[in-house]
Amino acid sequence: MEQFSVELSTESKFIQQQLDDELIQNLNNALLSLDNKEREAIYYFYYQGLGYDQIAEIFEFSHISSARRLIYKSLAKIRKVISLSILAFFAISNRMD
Repeated sequence: MEQFSVELSTESKFIQQQLDDELIQNLNNALLSLDNKEREAIYYFYYQGLGYDQIAEIFEFSHISSARRLIYKSLAKIRKVISLSILAFFAISNRMD
């Protein structure tokens, strides 16, 4: 049996690329909304793969839970900014219809 490959149309690829670019822009905006310590903690946790204990040591926190709270607080801010971006997008989209 002969196999064949399935490809997205050029238009679908273009739309997907636009969505990816917009998502990256929203994420970058969300990261910019963080203060330096929050942004640094997110960097250590997600990009460097450090644990809460290592992050607590870097920031000279006396409790590991302080590092965990910093990460959670930072993620909450990121979620809020991204959520607002999505809501704004839908509000603009609805006005165009």
